[in-house]
Amino acid sequence: MYRLKQHCLAAGVALLPFLFPIAAKAATFSQVYVFGDSLSDTGNVYRRTLRLYPRSPYFRGRFSNGPVWAEYVTRQLEVELDRDNNFAYGGTTSGEGDTVPLLEFPGLQKQVRNFVDDNPVTDPTALYLVWSGANDYLGGNITDPRIPSSNLSKAVETLAQAGARTIMVGNLPDLGRLPSTRLAAESAELDRLSRQHNVYLGRFLRRLDRTLDPQVNLLTLNVDGLFDQARANPAKLGFTNVTSSCLAVSSCRSTPSLQNQFLFWDDIHPTTAGHRQIAQLAMNLLAEPSREVQPQPRTAVADRSIQDFTQPPQSENQAASASVPEPTPVAGLFTITMLTIGLRLRRRALRRVPSSNLMPR
Repeated sequence: MYRLKQHCLAAGVALLPFLFPIAAKAATFSQVYVFGDSLSDTGNVYRRTLRLYPRSPYFRGRFSNGPVWAEYVTRQLEVELDRDNNFAYGGTTSGEGDTVPLLEFPGLQKQVRNFVDDNPVTDPTALYLVWSGANDYLGGNITDPRIPSSNLSKAVETLAQAGARTIMVGNLPDLGRLPSTRLAAESAELDRLSRQHNVYLGRFLRRLDRTLDPQVNLLTLNVDGLFDQARANPAKLGFTNVTSSCLAVSSCRSTPSLQNQFLFWDDIHPTTAGHRQIAQLAMNLLAEPSREVQPQPRTAVADRSIQDFTQPPQSENQAASASVPEPTPVAGLFTITMLTIGLRLRRRALRRVPSSNLMPR
């Protein structure tokens, strides 16, 4: 039985669903659960940092100028938005933690474990969205793409074993073509890592798919293909700028009507218009679950430089040292790190004060 599907954007007619609302009705889901990083975070980092980050002009704690893709998907499915169903944290990796020391935001593995611990038997009628891995390369010092892609596969397997039946996994756009990286010396290396990540992710998921319960519907969201189409023909998707950060352009930063003509809001995150396109891609995939689509050629053809995928990946601690600098928004979390240190030191100091000194006078 065919269960692993990948949505591919081809030229011409395949772009029409992005220009007009889809007519097909996606399957009915009881809830939507979300796991990942800042591309899916709807305010978890914002609340954990006492609403200090990300602040205005970011939208209500999102790493964008409006709702993110998971929110659009939830609304289009006519499912109630529940922030307790979103486990994604900005700055986190596909592993255990995040890219900023001492913040201790849960990485994808912890997010999924925390969810399963609270829900030993998961809702089989819910939709599970999983999208992670970018921070592994942008700030996590990972240079072996088998590590993040294997992590994603493990997260999917954990969810499926707990009872999840419809799981959607996003691949990565070209990380070497972000506003913060496209002119950097690391651009070519990030391009290579992105391509290899998507190849390995496809391999790991296909291998996993053969072992899962036949009732599990495993869907691969081809975000890479979408971004390729946006760069090739921006006007088709309503964009006038697909290379620059809106926040770096004063006229865009101050003009809401212009903001969503940009694909990118800041150095690495899409605008809410970009997120809307990702959500539409997801809705198209959900609306036609029986259609088998061939992978987008760019991500489906293995790079000759990729090592034998049967070799076990290194652990995160064994990964090579940093070859890619942290992007500006991640570096911005340094301030929050300092705040965290200050709060911890204050708590320790209070614990040393005799209880009599803490009594009200």
